[in-house]
Amino acid sequence: MTPLTTHLLSILLFFLTLTLSQHSPPSHSQSQPKSQSQPTTTPPNNPPLTTWTSLILTHHGERRPLLTHPLSPPFTPLGALQSFSSGSILRRRYLTGPAAHNTSFVPLHGFHKNYIDNQRVQVMSAPEQPVVASAWAFLQGLYPPVDAPAAVGGSPKAGGGGWEAPLGGYQYGRVETAGGGDWNHIWVAGSDRCALHAISTAAQINSSVYINTTQTSAPFFASMIPNVFGGMLPESMVTYHNAPALYDYAAYATLHNSTVAATLPASALARLKALAAKSIWGAYGVQRGTGEGEGGDSEQDAILKPIAGRTFAERALHLLTRTTTPNRPGELHLLFASSTPFVGFSAISGLAEHDARFKGVVEPGSMMVFEVFSYTDPGAGRPGKEDLWVRFLYRNGTWEGARLVRYPLFGRGRGKMDMRFEEFEKEMGAVGVGVREWCEVCGGGTVFCPVFLEGLEKARKGGKEGKGKNAGGDGGEKKKKKGTTALELGLGLGAAGFVVVVGVLVAVFCARRQRRQRRREVRDKVDGWEMGDRGGDWWTGVWGWGEGWGCG
Repeated sequence: MTPLTTHLLSILLFFLTLTLSQHSPPSHSQSQPKSQSQPTTTPPNNPPLTTWTSLILTHHGERRPLLTHPLSPPFTPLGALQSFSSGSILRRRYLTGPAAHNTSFVPLHGFHKNYIDNQRVQVMSAPEQPVVASAWAFLQGLYPPVDAPAAVGGSPKAGGGGWEAPLGGYQYGRVETAGGGDWNHIWVAGSDRCALHAISTAAQINSSVYINTTQTSAPFFASMIPNVFGGMLPESMVTYHNAPALYDYAAYATLHNSTVAATLPASALARLKALAAKSIWGAYGVQRGTGEGEGGDSEQDAILKPIAGRTFAERALHLLTRTTTPNRPGELHLLFASSTPFVGFSAISGLAEHDARFKGVVEPGSMMVFEVFSYTDPGAGRPGKEDLWVRFLYRNGTWEGARLVRYPLFGRGRGKMDMRFEEFEKEMGAVGVGVREWCEVCGGGTVFCPVFLEGLEKARKGGKEGKGKNAGGDGGEKKKKKGTTALELGLGLGAAGFVVVVGVLVAVFCARRQRRQRRREVRDKVDGWEMGDRGGDWWTGVWGWGEGWGCG
């Protein structure tokens, strides 16, 4: 066969192959995009799962009771162990494995299992000392010390040798705190310094439910005075009005005081806990009913009471949404707070309606976990938002056996625990409250509100869209929701006048409290783990004491 003949046969074979390929049926891979154009509402069976980012809200660990340390309750060693435990369980879940009785192993894509990356592990904490200390202890459980000096601060010395970081390879995470003068404070403590929330809470004292509970529980509280509260405070204060603080002390005493542990029946502690939970829910949750006269909250209270949950929802949505941006690395967001955002979010997300235990007292070290994941190959890169899913998990306390448990959000059934990100985005956006709305709903008395609103107005006049530090959850202007401003809620000048009166009374109270604080400084400083911050919590926030009103 001549070279020319061989060349002609090769050309003929090429065209024959091309013709056959044009008439062959399409392959399965070619038809795949058509099937993906119809998104399903439930995840596929046994798919490969990739977790891209996670956001965790963690309750601080145990601290000394507010009854004994009203100004600055110190963080305790047990509290550190609780927070360390919360960090350790997430280390097992996201970084190292293997699966255990309290969590599965779902590796967080792109995160090193031993070395912390402070650009991707972002931490925000309320400023109170027990909360900040909880964040540090949590980080040590998540990223413990490593025996690699160069990775954590070791450096060579000229002439040979070198210096090594102390504490055996302790890793220094970056913890951001936001005080009351910073609008980022509302993401972890949205009810603090919200004047109209304090007024709404104080008004409960005159409700029939509150009065009836106070009267029916009076004999029970009186029975606890001899063995638990005798000599601690005036007997007139051992009532339902102070149920959260009383339970706070009793729960602490049963763990640290042998006399109380031996004399306080478990049934009595359980009843006290239930009364405390009822009081906390009345201040930060939502009472469902057919009307105000039958136990239901008004529209005003339904917005104001869970305001801490609404601001947290806004922040969580912003942080999780920004990680859906193509080519942006996944992030691990850790937020640390007291009880109020837990209670508020349980009220607005349908969790409490699904499971009444979400109306209970939030245990130290509890966690709310939001995970963004997909059923796609991580080697192909992060998928589009339409292929992302969200799941919610909760761990109630840190006792042995406490597990991360999945729960459905926003009224979904147990068969729909995983929800598409776009649906999650819609639901969270409907309940979230940003800085602008917070200033309107709460009365705008906080120091940052005038500056923030003035900045929005200037941007609007300049033809720009008003935004905060960043878009969305960092305080950007959102489309106003119906019925969310103080004027629309019918509060008007009467409420504004009431705020002024209450402000004057609080100023007098703060002055008196500051004098008492100077007398107590010596006693407070002898306790360990202190960093000099005030210890605000749900008790101080409910009645405007300390942190709730910003007494210095």
